[in-house]
Amino acid sequence: MQDSRKAILKTAITEFAKTGVFGTTIESVAEAAGVDPAIARSLFVDRNGLLRATVEEITSPNVAAISMAVEGIDDPREFVRASMKHFDRFLYDNPDLVRAMQRCMADDPMLMATIYQTSMFPSEFAERLHSFVEKGQMRGDLLSVFMMLDSLMLFAHWVRPSFSKITDMDEDKVFETRFEFIMDVLENGLYTK
Repeated sequence: MQDSRKAILKTAITEFAKTGVFGTTIESVAEAAGVDPAIARSLFVDRNGLLRATVEEITSPNVAAISMAVEGIDDPREFVRASMKHFDRFLYDNPDLVRAMQRCMADDPMLMATIYQTSMFPSEFAERLHSFVEKGQMRGDLLSVFMMLDSLMLFAHWVRPSFSKITDMDEDKVFETRFEFIMDVLENGLYTK
């Protein structure tokens, strides 16, 4: 049963990337994974549960790795830089996750909110962000800071194929430009004088 679960989770992200929430079924994922649909149904009650489990399976190690990468960094700017660098690499290495998140956000934004609550927020990374917000070192509340960071990181990967057409900056310069923009918003708010 554990092997079937792993096969389904591994296949599901590709299916969600191709067809989004509404185009993916537990049966289509099971078929693509070579698993009996009845077994898949017994493991995952519905496609929303499958999506949550799939995203959590992929992102949990990354959230833990980010927490380790920023351990001991007390400066908010360096904390964000280090976590963004790590997250950027993770997204680059997981293009199906990027596409699946894009498709799923368009299909069912409320489902994406529940995914964030279960896979991203209960982490040391979120706790550290919250402490920066509480100390006034970042503007806004934890949810808005987290969503802004994540959306700006994901957006950059959605438009990555266009970077070479709109700028001659190398990948490091593009990252630093994004980082400075994000820090400006976190430190000064969206609208500054």
